[in-house]
Amino acid sequence: MRVLRAQIAVALLLLASSPLTADAPVPEGAELEASGARIGKVLISRKNIFDPSDPHESYWPYRFANKLHVVTREDVIRRELLFREGDLYRQAIIEESERNLRALGVIYHVHIRPVDYHDGLVDLEVTSQDTWTLRPSVRFSRAGGDNATGFSFSEQNFLGRLKLFQISRRSNVDRTTTQLLYSDPRFFGSRYAFKSSYARSSDGTSWGLSFERPFFSLDTPWNMGAGGGKLEQVSKIYQDGDVVFEFHQETDSFNVSYGISTGLVGSHVVRSTFGYSYLRNVFFQEPDQEGFGLQAVPPDQKFSGPVFTLESLSAHYVKVRNYNQFDRDEDYNLGHDMNLSLWLSLKDFEADKSQVIVNLGDSVGIPVSTQANLFQSFLLSGRLGSGDAENVIVTEVLESYCRFTPRQTFYARLGIDVGYNLDPQNQLLLGGDTGLRGYPTRQFDGDRRLLLSLEHRFFSDLEIFRLVRLGFAGFADVGDAWYQGGESLSDLHSDFGLGLRFAVVRSSVATVSRLDLAYSVDAEQTDSPRFQVLFGTALRF
Repeated sequence: MRVLRAQIAVALLLLASSPLTADAPVPEGAELEASGARIGKVLISRKNIFDPSDPHESYWPYRFANKLHVVTREDVIRRELLFREGDLYRQAIIEESERNLRALGVIYHVHIRPVDYHDGLVDLEVTSQDTWTLRPSVRFSRAGGDNATGFSFSEQNFLGRLKLFQISRRSNVDRTTTQLLYSDPRFFGSRYAFKSSYARSSDGTSWGLSFERPFFSLDTPWNMGAGGGKLEQVSKIYQDGDVVFEFHQETDSFNVSYGISTGLVGSHVVRSTFGYSYLRNVFFQEPDQEGFGLQAVPPDQKFSGPVFTLESLSAHYVKVRNYNQFDRDEDYNLGHDMNLSLWLSLKDFEADKSQVIVNLGDSVGIPVSTQANLFQSFLLSGRLGSGDAENVIVTEVLESYCRFTPRQTFYARLGIDVGYNLDPQNQLLLGGDTGLRGYPTRQFDGDRRLLLSLEHRFFSDLEIFRLVRLGFAGFADVGDAWYQGGESLSDLHSDFGLGLRFAVVRSSVATVSRLDLAYSVDAEQTDSPRFQVLFGTALRF
């Protein structure tokens, strides 16, 4: 009997120490997909803005902010997921769901990971951390020698349900505007999005409405949308930075569309859309406006007819940090995206004349190395009819990001715009407000434009009060805008300087406050100040 008891004890001891009963590591995503695993439980872990378990974030101001904030609701998080319990595990769908959650703008960090694997089922945990979405703000900015002021009050995640309410007032060199905005990207909890706005300005009013069901994933089979709006404003023509001619512009627009998609085949998607669009511009001038009677007011325009759109998208997304945002995951597509739109504006639809309005966009991301990526985009727009092509604009942009260290990024951007037979109300402008930081606002004008910007970015790990990240930049800009003929390299204008960046990392909008000091190399030739101080807020570094 004693021998039998000893044998049983040894067997139990061996069984307890057997690796069969130890917690086996959860397989990686590729292994789960290859094994045909299905999704079991989907666990949602929602975190507030600050983590009370972190000693640095346990003080009363952080706890008070957490109490004021309504955490994004669990059903809202689940609604954005592109997978359900029982679905086959697909790593691409997991990654796309993370991108969708980041794109909401109210999530600071999100991570979806397998936490358990048993009987062919994998349990997933979705961890999200909220941002501060109630935003009263007062703004003052300066660029190109001109000041802009404003204030706003907005809630981007009302009651944790992704609804946006905003009231704002801003004043700049062109106009003073008060605006009301409401946006619901998940109308009544559906996949439909609704947006409305109304603005009253010192030179007119505007309003807009839109309702759509977008392609919310790469595999979405169809979409639809409708929208319209009205704009009243004073448009201006510039010469050497000064207003030489101004006139009233009234614009009415309406569009409706329906689209279908092949869905994701490998990594490729083809989408086609059919719809109708209407656009009407009315121009007139009053005696008290600049340049009254010195030149003709642009002729009225009416475009109306069917629209056909074709998109071909190859998806090769990568996740990076410290490109344009401080310590936030940023998504970039290293694939190819081509979008062609043909708008048949026809007399049969009461247009002024029959024309084809062409819009072609083509972009591609190119991985140069493990630390560098290059992005190229090409845009072509214009109108073709029985006569000469009208309002043709060709744009080519090259952008490069190179990470020297995890916190240092070199950024370069080259943009070239060429206009042909532009409508009288359209100009290509360049100055301190559009990237040539050492020069006054809209200092240069023409139907050609070139701008090269180089920037060395340093993303500090210093976080002030767990709210603001500090960054630095050294930059140089070279560019000009001119009319066709006679431009040479010696005519280009250049500047260089230093800048400070203050990023509100826990905010839903992730704004970056910028303070730049720019030195104009040829200030005497352009009759502009030698130094320009620029400050304001932006969504990028």
